[in-house]
Amino acid sequence: MNNKFLYNNAVLHSVHKVILLIVVGVLILSCNRGNMPSHNSEGEISENFRAIDLDFKIVSSRSDIRALDMRPGKLGALRGVETEPGDYDQNSYGKDPLNENKIESLQIFIFDPSNGGKLVKSFNNDAIKRIAETAATEGKARVLIPKNELQEVEGKKLQIVMVANAKADLTSHVTKAVTTLEQLQAIVQDEESGFDTKDTSATMGIKPQEKFLMDGCIEVDAIRWEDKNIYSISKIMELRRAAAKVRLRIDYIKVVDHQNGAVTPYKVLDKEVRLVHYTSKGTMVKGKPYAVQSSEWKDTEYRKLEQRTFGDRTNTEGKYTFDTSFPFYAYENDWSKKKSDETYLVVRLKMCPESEADQSKAKYYYYYLPINFRKSMDGVSDDKLHRIERNYLYDVLTSIQQLGSLDEGNPVKLSSHIAIRPWNKADLIDGTILNAHFLVVREPNPIMPNTADREVDYVSDLPVEIVMKEVYYEYYDVDGKYYKVVFTSDKKITYTGEEGSTSQKKIEESLEDGKKTYDDAKVEATENHLENGKLKITHPIPVNYLPFHILFDVKQKVQNGDIPLQESVHVIQYPHRFVTGERRKTKGLGSEGSEPANADFRYHTAFGSLSEYPGKDGKTAQVNDVIYKVTTIVPLPGELIGDPTGLDGRTKCDVKSDQIISPEFVVASQYGMSQALPQYKNGYSSIPSENGVLGWGWNVYMDVAKGGRSNYYNDCSPYNTLSKQGGPQFTYKDYYDADSRCYRYFEGPYGTDGTYKEYYNAQWNENNRGSESQALPSKYESRDVKKTFQYKGRWRLPTSAEIEVVYKMQQDPNAVIKYLFYGVHYWTAREGYVFDFKLGKSLPIQQATPRTEKDMSMARPIFDTYKFSEHLHY
Repeated sequence: MNNKFLYNNAVLHSVHKVILLIVVGVLILSCNRGNMPSHNSEGEISENFRAIDLDFKIVSSRSDIRALDMRPGKLGALRGVETEPGDYDQNSYGKDPLNENKIESLQIFIFDPSNGGKLVKSFNNDAIKRIAETAATEGKARVLIPKNELQEVEGKKLQIVMVANAKADLTSHVTKAVTTLEQLQAIVQDEESGFDTKDTSATMGIKPQEKFLMDGCIEVDAIRWEDKNIYSISKIMELRRAAAKVRLRIDYIKVVDHQNGAVTPYKVLDKEVRLVHYTSKGTMVKGKPYAVQSSEWKDTEYRKLEQRTFGDRTNTEGKYTFDTSFPFYAYENDWSKKKSDETYLVVRLKMCPESEADQSKAKYYYYYLPINFRKSMDGVSDDKLHRIERNYLYDVLTSIQQLGSLDEGNPVKLSSHIAIRPWNKADLIDGTILNAHFLVVREPNPIMPNTADREVDYVSDLPVEIVMKEVYYEYYDVDGKYYKVVFTSDKKITYTGEEGSTSQKKIEESLEDGKKTYDDAKVEATENHLENGKLKITHPIPVNYLPFHILFDVKQKVQNGDIPLQESVHVIQYPHRFVTGERRKTKGLGSEGSEPANADFRYHTAFGSLSEYPGKDGKTAQVNDVIYKVTTIVPLPGELIGDPTGLDGRTKCDVKSDQIISPEFVVASQYGMSQALPQYKNGYSSIPSENGVLGWGWNVYMDVAKGGRSNYYNDCSPYNTLSKQGGPQFTYKDYYDADSRCYRYFEGPYGTDGTYKEYYNAQWNENNRGSESQALPSKYESRDVKKTFQYKGRWRLPTSAEIEVVYKMQQDPNAVIKYLFYGVHYWTAREGYVFDFKLGKSLPIQQATPRTEKDMSMARPIFDTYKFSEHLHY
């Protein structure tokens, strides 16, 4: 859904509430001056040592998730990402600092990645000297390397890790000193207090965390002192917190109960919030999240929600006051594979009806608030879902207008508007969120498989109207020409020409009086837009064997000049069986996945040969390069849907298999036309030479109807140019019978990977130049072509039942697409049987009309696409 708020539709409820969840990339930290010794950078270095100077800057990295402008009618990308530093909102909670920027200690580790991440050197807090401060969030740390140990670090590619505020000295052998990077990544720090220590003397009753674990890592290509005593690393170490921060703000609470037709407003006597199912254990450095044991999960105590002003968060609409608690903190948690491990908020409101004087009758009502997304959407990838991450801020903004649950174990789930962005200074957020409208259609691309009606869920804070746009179907005709037939409120418009081309022709027909508009497609929106809204879509099931497309907008009804939100919906309705077309961009049997890249096998096809089309005078070139797909959703009585193929990909030739219809298959375009040929190699005495037999015919170099040559194929080496080529062209037949023709066939993205022999540039046998029946070339040029295919498999002979499916569609007067197969008869997979298109049935070749010499017939390959999920329409 482009630029729209998304809802978790599984938890929609009857309240108009807005939750803004802003997931923020990385918290900016700042160093607390005075906690570490500061040394002049010009101080002397002992002759027995060399120094490494490392700049660190506590900055926030950019998130890969784009920000959203949440103002009504905007819903687009905001300005460039800014970051919110630690302690930024501490004035909102009272006089106590949050200590989010405090650094009490540092430890530095140097690892050799070329030696399995083995530790080279480590430095505890006492061995690290602060030599400069340029700002509260910037500094320079210095460590000393003894001269006799320089060879361990000089000239090598190294990884340097900095850890701040670790409880243990990780460099001490007493505490099992770190020896590898992997070991450091596995060390766990436990905040025994659970980030949740009560303190009645604190402004909001919670003692601030004394300090936060932080880490950073950089790679250094090569350290070289040369004739200097100090080597300054050019890269800046960026420290990030290991914990995430969760902040809740409630805009307003106005609970009204509407049960039994009565309107009952409630008053709030007490309001609290807690963080549920979080962990206070986290790893020292990023890379290997701690696996929380079932006994280690924690819930905080309930914290008071108090009115606080976020004074720095201003915009054109001024400052804002919210109900908020002291912020929560937690280490990372991923519940994507185990829903029961989710971390979330529970709000507890003590309420009673406003008319109730006896406050002892008040009850606690419980609300569940998610702190992260439930589904992927525009700009939000799956790897950001169902988790809380290191150094992220989860900022939740909500309003509550309904009664919660009386059961704390089953709180009412508040649905949420969700936007993700790094932790911005909220000068463009708070005021605009409060006025945000919302509109969500659960399925913007619903399908209607063989059904005349469909319902789609939607929710909106305002009533909506339906704006019909168009209803259409599209197809390729017998010549491969594209058509789009559009129905509007008063017209039927037929477009012809290449799809999307500006040169398309357009024919408009006014609908007769009383004619159904939009081809009788209707969409209605139910009035309960705040909860369980439905879009009711109806349209008669198509009878022309083509999918129908229904396009409409769901648009909010707004007042006071607001810009309405709207969602576009594109419905596709499928009949029980339908045909679609696919035209490739390349010419020939397919140069996609070919090496050499221009190998199009133009001499291996009879494409362009002349034939008599039904309804046309004389002979015309067969130049339809569209691959048609036949899909069955609901079989007709007596039809058997299944897989008629054997292990080798060929169609089985027994009687039972011959009655099976593949759920979805494509029919080769006219590139796949064949000469008359035997069905199977065995059982026939007259087999074409394995050196290849040439089929006579006019290929696309010569268009007799126009009296000259065609420029269908591009002139390119090694093929003969049009000026050199002349007359009818021989095609190289690299198959011996119908079965091998199909088995070895490929076209477009469908086929079997391998090396194929391409023949081209046939030369005439001048002795037989005058006789078409005797004319043979004296030789061909050839080359090996390696081919790979997107959809790997074998083309095959169709069953009698599959050809009959096509035959019946072609005979139906309602059908738009005709002549996927046309001619007298085609080989089926059943041994000795053809499908006779004059008689409309499968029968032995000896009974076919007309019977051909040596009992030969045509073959048209098909390829099963139902085995590839991206091909399925339903």
